[in-house]
Amino acid sequence: MSANKIFFVIGLIFTIIGLSILAIGITMCVVLSEVLILIIMGGIGVVFAIIGIVFLSVVAAARKNDAKIRNNGKKYAAKIIGFEQDPYYTINDQHPFNTQVAYYDDIGNI
Repeated sequence: MSANKIFFVIGLIFTIIGLSILAIGITMCVVLSEVLILIIMGGIGVVFAIIGIVFLSVVAAARKNDAKIRNNGKKYAAKIIGFEQDPYYTINDQHPFNTQVAYYDDIGNI
């Protein structure tokens, strides 16, 4: 699962929980006529909702940036000329491969 999907799910969960807590606090305040309940539950609900909205806005900004790159970016034809393993960097107890490519830009430079 990609990071954007995880951020989206976390943001959605936090937003739903925050708004639910806020709604419960408002309902309890109206029914019991206690402002303290609204302050406590409303504060908790607003904090959760803000955290969720921040996560959702990060996902929206990333999607907007991806769309901008896809619509306005340039494609370059490249030729894979080799691979080399990086012995100094480890991911999950394995050394990743670096791909070496050669490409020409619009002017003809490599």
